[in-house]
Amino acid sequence: MIKIEDYLSYLNSMILGNRENNELMLASCINPNPTNAIIIGSPGTSKTTSVLLISQMLGSSFAKLQATPNLDINKVLGPVDLKKLLVEKVEAVKWSNWTKAYFKFIDEFNRLTPESAVSLMELLDTTRGKRSLHINQHEAPLLPTGPLFATMNHADSATNEVFPPMLDRFDLCIVMKHPGSHDLYKIGSGQLKQIKPPKPLTESEFDGMKSEVEKVEVPDSILRYVSLLVRDLSFCTFGEMSTKTTASHEHCAKLCPFCPKIDHRSPASPRVVLSLVSLSKSLAYLRGKSQVTHDEIKSLVVPAIRHRVRLQLAYLNKFKNINDAYEDLAGQLKANLIAREAMDHVLLKALEGIQNGHISDEAKSSLHRLEEYAKKDGVYGELVHEQLSLIRKKTGS
Repeated sequence: MIKIEDYLSYLNSMILGNRENNELMLASCINPNPTNAIIIGSPGTSKTTSVLLISQMLGSSFAKLQATPNLDINKVLGPVDLKKLLVEKVEAVKWSNWTKAYFKFIDEFNRLTPESAVSLMELLDTTRGKRSLHINQHEAPLLPTGPLFATMNHADSATNEVFPPMLDRFDLCIVMKHPGSHDLYKIGSGQLKQIKPPKPLTESEFDGMKSEVEKVEVPDSILRYVSLLVRDLSFCTFGEMSTKTTASHEHCAKLCPFCPKIDHRSPASPRVVLSLVSLSKSLAYLRGKSQVTHDEIKSLVVPAIRHRVRLQLAYLNKFKNINDAYEDLAGQLKANLIAREAMDHVLLKALEGIQNGHISDEAKSSLHRLEEYAKKDGVYGELVHEQLSLIRKKTGS
């Protein structure tokens, strides 16, 4: 019987000081849906090694692409098949091993030119549960639905900006950590060479594992939480607010506490919902659960929004580093959940207090509390608006 914890344990013993990141990467790799992940880290922090080790454990093909500013990505993905062109006079594409590999790896992704990066947009678009690719109207055969990892360096003169639409195609952003002094001693003493890897999975075993991941349930309460969380991070866009009322920070802040914190040019997109729901199932499976809990969402929130949702500079300046700022934001999102769960109980009391078109005094009090809370929490007000309208209609209030 396959024990997935043995594979995670081996990864933790080889990629030191990155237990949380190792779990996230393995969860990405066993996901039945194709996952895209960015890995950020200084040289030598095992960005490439970690993915290579996972591919070997899972018995899958691995191919690495080294990005450079002058790289012709179309030639890398699939150069013209000269034999068919010269002999048969037919234009065709000879799809590369990198394109056909299950594990796709792009090193130094932000050294690609914007034009080359755009060529990858189709490959990164996995919203339909598969990878597709076209070059000059030639469609690639059914591509493996494995993960795509891209490393990114810290910005320098040789890097290019990766624009928000491209970043949004990545499900996670994983920041690798440096090993501590004790871990460095293990590396220097050669202890890692003595660790034996687990037996690689067969194709049928790997397929069976992905099938088990698919069976993990996502409760409605988790779906509701994820939906509200993402809406919190997209509610106060100026474009959206301007269609409702005067677009101003002052008005937004009355409805949403995240307005002064989020850069409105990069709100969370619906893809964040898909990322959180899909990867939470893989993470729950790794943890031996048959159902997703809030713990899985908590582990995924920051990696899922770090590269997608930009923060206001004034908010960032309150923290020692960027990660602390995102952790603080995630904490506030969790606090919102607790407050809203309390309001859900109030809503239930209001609904229970309606009988034959009459509303009890207790239900009236509950209704008043809900309406006052909705004035301060625009996202929750948006959610319960229909139910509040129904109560008013039934009671004539």
